[in-house]
Amino acid sequence: MNYHLIRSKRKTLSLKINSNAELIVRAPNRLSVKKIEQFINEKSNWIDKKSTSIHAKKLQKPHYTKGEKFLYLGGEYPLSVNTSHAKGLSFDGQMFSLDVGEKKEFLAWYKAAFKKVALPRLDY
Repeated sequence: MNYHLIRSKRKTLSLKINSNAELIVRAPNRLSVKKIEQFINEKSNWIDKKSTSIHAKKLQKPHYTKGEKFLYLGGEYPLSVNTSHAKGLSFDGQMFSLDVGEKKEFLAWYKAAFKKVALPRLDY
């Protein structure tokens, strides 16, 4: 198992999984590598579980396909892709409706919605 070892003047051994799912081990200066690796092996289940959860939480790029869910004001709403000639994006409180090929319109709508909701709150 790969890890980044940081030795320092301390008494305890600690493990940390960073946001890139890399294992960081902090160890006392005099602790042997054998003991460090034994500790890592004992905690392998925890390490695997944490790194898996970090990989699962990483945001995936949206594909803007039918049924894909998007967050808005604390809720998840599905996307409906239209092939009609109407342009843009609409939100009816239940779902987003987007025309084919209008991904930029979706991002512009998100920015405008942010300005409408969040900027008045920042004035306080």
